[in-house]
Amino acid sequence: MKRYFLFCLTFILTANLSAQTTTGFFGKRFLIEGSGSGYFALFSKFDRYFDHSLDLAHDGFDPGFKAQVSYVINDRFMLGFELAQHAVNVVGPRWYRGNYNNVSPTFIVHEQLGTIARDYNLKFEIGSQGNLFPSGLSHQFGVGYSTMRIVNKDYTYQFLLPQEVTNIQAASAEVEATISEYAKNAIKGFNLFYEIHMRTPITKWLLLSYGYRVNLFVMERAYINNVLSYDSGYPLQSAMRERRMKNFSSANIGLAFIF
Repeated sequence: MKRYFLFCLTFILTANLSAQTTTGFFGKRFLIEGSGSGYFALFSKFDRYFDHSLDLAHDGFDPGFKAQVSYVINDRFMLGFELAQHAVNVVGPRWYRGNYNNVSPTFIVHEQLGTIARDYNLKFEIGSQGNLFPSGLSHQFGVGYSTMRIVNKDYTYQFLLPQEVTNIQAASAEVEATISEYAKNAIKGFNLFYEIHMRTPITKWLLLSYGYRVNLFVMERAYINNVLSYDSGYPLQSAMRERRMKNFSSANIGLAFIF
């Protein structure tokens, strides 16, 4: 058993040293990287509430992907462009303040509203001393343009006290028109980020890439025009902004190709 353990340890160390001596910069200046990633809340808990027929638990994980193209300036610095997209669930307004209720407001519940969050980032990467950049440990800094848009589809919702609504069909049309408006018009903003990142050589052109990122999202307060009174006070847009700004921490893992 000891001999087997020592053999495995020797093999791993030899392979690692071999990778370090044969993998790295080698005059290669372009990098393409793709990774799966997910945002999660570290310090904020999203509200959870339930109805007998609709499960409205608000999960705190936003899955997605990132893809980047970068240019190596020298053996320590790299400049790149990144596209990131994540699926974000948002709880819609709890109150209907529309034109068809005789008691205002009237309580309404939704299934979670799906949204697509996209980031277009310019990033600058600094490699640690002693590494064959872009392999090894690095520090990434970036700034980007961010958007968030509701996915337009048929969502399940219900009025908890339908007797308080004078025209269910018209009120439902008002709710759906408001959601459709948010699907056509994205809320916008920008983000800043820092990421500590690691790339481990697999071959002379392929690296395992993984990292941890912290974002600062600033989403606009200029509310979307033409929303109906169902969204009076803009609680839906506020919920979208809050979700994006609170889920500021993410982890990612993927593959990088250098050439």
